Amino acid sequence: MYFKLRCGDRQSRNHRGKKGQKCPRSTVMLGIPAGVFIGLAGEFLTMTVFQAGVGYSLARLKGGLVFSLGLILVVITGAELCSRF
Repeated sequence: MYFKLRCGDRQSRNHRGKKGQKCPRSTVMLGIPAGVFIGLAGEFLTMTVFQAGVGYSLARLKGGLVFSLGLILVVITGAELCSRF
């Protein structure tokens, strides 16, 4: 089902919340760095897990710590990580 929401509609703004009030252009421009940071975090996770040289559990633990750095970058820079529309 498709609903068309106008940007100026007060009810749609209340429904969408704080992120919905931003301009679509700024959301896209802030979403690009978030995607880059998550992509880099995924790459570092893969490199860390497969080149760890330790047991399975410790490799996964190190991978999780490395991936969380990508999420921290998203929060610190204020990038928009849109996981649901």
